Amino acid sequence: MENEEKIWTNKQTNSFFRKQLKLLLKPYGFQVYPKGSRYFTRVKEHCVQAVYQEILYGKTYLQIVVVPTCTYQNGWFFSGQRIYLKYAKVQTGIDTNVYTKLERGTSKEKYYKSDEIISVWENVIESQLREEIIDYFEQSDFEDYQILCVEGRNDILRYGSSCDAVRFYAAGYNNIWLKNYDMAEVYLKKGISDGEWLFSKREQCGGPYDSEFNKDLYAAKEIMSMLQKKEVGWEQLLEEKLCSLEKDALEKVWGIV
Repeated sequence: MENEEKIWTNKQTNSFFRKQLKLLLKPYGFQVYPKGSRYFTRVKEHCVQAVYQEILYGKTYLQIVVVPTCTYQNGWFFSGQRIYLKYAKVQTGIDTNVYTKLERGTSKEKYYKSDEIISVWENVIESQLREEIIDYFEQSDFEDYQILCVEGRNDILRYGSSCDAVRFYAAGYNNIWLKNYDMAEVYLKKGISDGEWLFSKREQCGGPYDSEFNKDLYAAKEIMSMLQKKEVGWEQLLEEKLCSLEKDALEKVWGIV
């Protein structure tokens, strides 16, 4: 990486961090989906793992999220706390943001020295993100994901909605993948109950029609019906239905084919 000193604006600094983040994540299968979006995503163990750059007051923060593959809603997900880009490996005090430590200029017009930003990336931030993002995603497995769906949270992530329907749908589908059909019914029943409650509430309040929400509810009801009827070849039909649902949702929501 060339370390020739230049003066960077906030925008140039943010662009540098996005470029480096992309290079860091690419070997692990993360790509920009949907195309042209801020998300770096990959599919693992029937969930979408994503990292995105957030610009707040002109400064880059990072967020990690996990989204069920079988939902048409990308706004209901498990989300972590903001990741602040560190200035040093060992830090004391509250102010640890690299921007605040390295910014120059006035309150109206700030700038950064490129060689300082590059040096902190190489010596601090890259290893920070490997630990806080890559290590977490690489070590997480299907069992961890199922715990998230059942409990709604872990030490890193928390479910981002007051309605539990989507995570219960996912918990039910996960049990179908595991062939735990009785437990699949238990969680799908919970999800459908929550989904119908919210649907009724929106109707009473005259809320907007949410086609993605209704698609999720309809799919869960259809799969629950297949579980309960147990017609000839039902196990294979269930798996085929889930594969079809997952494929369609990934394409519609994330542009992943």
